[in-house]
Amino acid sequence: MSWGVVVQTVVTGLATGAAYGLVAAGFVLVFRLTGILHFAHGDLLGAALFVGLWVGGGYGLIAGVAMAAAAVMGALLFAVLLRPSFRRNATGQWVAVTVAAAFMVQAAVAVAFPRVAYILPDVVRFDEWAPWDLGDGATLHPRSLFVLGVGVVVGLLADAVLTRTRFGLGLQAVADDAVAASLVGVSVERLVTGAFALAGVLGVVAGLVIVPATTLAPATGLLLGLKGIAASLLVGLRSPRLAFLGGLAVGVLEAAVVSLDAPQWRDVAPILAVLVVLAWRPPALATERVE
Repeated sequence: MSWGVVVQTVVTGLATGAAYGLVAAGFVLVFRLTGILHFAHGDLLGAALFVGLWVGGGYGLIAGVAMAAAAVMGALLFAVLLRPSFRRNATGQWVAVTVAAAFMVQAAVAVAFPRVAYILPDVVRFDEWAPWDLGDGATLHPRSLFVLGVGVVVGLLADAVLTRTRFGLGLQAVADDAVAASLVGVSVERLVTGAFALAGVLGVVAGLVIVPATTLAPATGLLLGLKGIAASLLVGLRSPRLAFLGGLAVGVLEAAVVSLDAPQWRDVAPILAVLVVLAWRPPALATERVE
């Protein structure tokens, strides 16, 4: 394998992985506060993208509407459907509700948008940019650097919010001990609602930068959600920061599989890798706080 192919594989993988990392960060953020995976996360971000597409207009309007829709849907999911389970610490009910919500959202999207695939506008007309020749048949498209840059910047901003703001410090207190946090006046349910909204926004940003390179389909959110779960499990669901790094690893693994002329294994390889890791190192699911 030439150096050009190596560079193409790594950079392309990191770009895709940055999007996966944002989705994974949302999964871990919710998990650290509730102890349960947000199984409807991927489907909600997919639905939010379709809401933006339905409103139409330029990329800015679509992006703004999609992010707002993701925040509202995530917050409503917790406030309306999951709050009773959260109050009673009913794990089984929580899982059932999130799984049912995921199926309901995906079915609704499929009915409202019956075509196989849709085109999501891009922020820049990258199709007018020629890819850079790296030699030996390898190329690098400027779009990969854009996606990677946006993912890293948004990831850093989210990390700053979670570690340096009053909102983030409140989330850390809830993650450490929700009962103690409530006793000192922390509004636990309000913070968890905000965390659901933030997770939705992070997921939609990932979709907004990565989906225009392909197509938007009813199953897009589900696939992004599976990659996010794989990345978060890969790092043991420890923190959103590590989940983002896990997303980068998943992206590079996918790109490596494709470069080995096995694209049919692209979606399977990350899940297999996570299963192998979990078999040898069960994740510490509830011991570390949000970092």
